[in-house]
Amino acid sequence: MQWIAPLNVQYESSFVEALAKAWPGTGEWLFEEGGEFSRWRDSEDAMPVFCVHGPGGSGKTVLSSLVLEHLLGPLGQRSGSQCVLYCYFDYRDAPKNKVSCLLDCLLRQLVHYDHAVLHDVEILRAEFASAGQPPPRDGVLNLIRTIIKDISRHTTVYILIDAIEECTDFFEEGKGIISLFRELVRWTQRRPCLDPTHLSDERSGVNLEAWAGPRTIRVFLTANDQAYSRLEKAKVFTSPTDLYLPNDRRVVEDMKRYVEGSVGAMGDDAMQAIRDVAGLLQLIIDTISGHL
Repeated sequence: MQWIAPLNVQYESSFVEALAKAWPGTGEWLFEEGGEFSRWRDSEDAMPVFCVHGPGGSGKTVLSSLVLEHLLGPLGQRSGSQCVLYCYFDYRDAPKNKVSCLLDCLLRQLVHYDHAVLHDVEILRAEFASAGQPPPRDGVLNLIRTIIKDISRHTTVYILIDAIEECTDFFEEGKGIISLFRELVRWTQRRPCLDPTHLSDERSGVNLEAWAGPRTIRVFLTANDQAYSRLEKAKVFTSPTDLYLPNDRRVVEDMKRYVEGSVGAMGDDAMQAIRDVAGLLQLIIDTISGHL
């Protein structure tokens, strides 16, 4: 594993950190039975891609961490069989923000899920290690594809990727995040995709073959508005389940609850200090207004 996935990228800390920011009750509306998320999670007829987008600070990472906790926790206890893979891009940790890090992380999680896939890893290692060559990106990607394909024959595979705009090789032709997402979306399809807009990826050497079968591979992603618009323009996906946070009153209620709870937990001294500052600001405003 060290040869084929040398980066040893870990995203657990990002997950735990984001989850700690969620105020009690935050995001509960997302998991209501019969809603868009539950259909994406459970129904073979639902669109397999769920996109959450909005400006910075709108709660995307917190929401994605709640989704991850839900998939790893309650859903796992209920079914006990699904495979959950995840990745967090973060501008504060630049070395992790590459597609190669994402592939490294996915492969390590797949091995953790099923140690039997180490046999497939060894085959790829034997092919290139003897010549002293690093694993080619396309070889690693196709290995991940093969493993996920095999797992998805008997269980659902969920792939969660947060803050894709932080990926430093977002726009790299043929090897960036857009090319990778085209591949992921193809994996979710029941039949080979005949959309001619995807044919350009053949030049990158990435195997875009899809396979028949139920939609047991599902992708959840978050992005800022610019990155989401870029994915749309590139026609990476068609009609995904879409959640735009600034337009959702339930998100506003979550934020209101967080602010009220945080302020309420400060204590009387802190509250008085806030009132004093607010009073001082109001006095300054009134004074300035009186001289206009």
